Amino acid sequence: MRISPFAYFAPIVAFCVFVCGCSEPSKEVLPTTTSSLSRDGAGGGGPGGGGPGGGGPGGGMGGKMGGMMGGMGGKMGGMGGGMMGGKMGGMGGGPGGPGAGGPGAGGPGRGGPGAPAAPKADPVPVPVEAGIAKLAPETSSIGFIGTHAEGPPNPRTCGFEKFAGQIQFAEDNATIKSIIVDIDTESVWTEMQPLTTHLTSPDFFNAREFPQAKFVSTKIEPGADIGSYQVTGNLTLLAATKEISFPASVINDGKGLLLKAEFTIDRNEFGMDKLADRVAKEVTIKVAVGEKTQPSVASGGFGPGPGGPTGPPGNGAQ
Repeated sequence: MRISPFAYFAPIVAFCVFVCGCSEPSKEVLPTTTSSLSRDGAGGGGPGGGGPGGGGPGGGMGGKMGGMMGGMGGKMGGMGGGMMGGKMGGMGGGPGGPGAGGPGAGGPGRGGPGAPAAPKADPVPVPVEAGIAKLAPETSSIGFIGTHAEGPPNPRTCGFEKFAGQIQFAEDNATIKSIIVDIDTESVWTEMQPLTTHLTSPDFFNAREFPQAKFVSTKIEPGADIGSYQVTGNLTLLAATKEISFPASVINDGKGLLLKAEFTIDRNEFGMDKLADRVAKEVTIKVAVGEKTQPSVASGGFGPGPGGPTGPPGNGAQ
């Protein structure tokens, strides 16, 4: 509840009236000139701050009390003015303007799913010249698929970007005589860069120490069906050379060659036996002559994603 400054004067006024009524009137009658009143009876309240007024030396009790009243009135007036001025000044202040917060920058997002592999083109027969079809990434592909040993298999598609070889035909230019392929193990690719790096480590291909894998056929026999063959040969991987055998389907019109083969090897037989509790020992090999190498490298997955959208400007206190 707001209390008027003048309420403070009520007790003082009452006290002064009581004192003045009880005091004995002066026997000496003073001249009632303007100069005497101003000298003896007027309180000397200062402007603004209002200090206590001092009655003159000859002034009566009324003059002194008047001076006191004037001084206190000046002081209370100053206090009241200060309080009211401060409050009105506070009320007069306008509302705060909007804050200067700039647009919020989005934080880095998580890596998204890998980019899908490019669609495979139709097979293009590899030319057969002087009884030889040359194998290269531009015309052929050598891939493999690894899986987890426990839980969901989560197959990982992998392959090699660098290799060279040839398929030689007999004099009739129809029967396959031999197959030779050299593979650069450092050129392995996968759908995830961390996996690619891991495969070149000593846990798997140990590419620094064994930069090449090699296959040399020792026997190629026609199968029961037209265009089918059973290929047998030696596969060198790491420090081991083991004999493997696999079926292959061949289309050869004398001018161009298409070949497909899919088979499984046991990586443990070649000394690649690390992480046996996590990675299955069976590895599926896929060879396609006439289909060029197309690494399906992921663009996301493990890397940081793009930043989030820009946020709205910030709001200051109103």
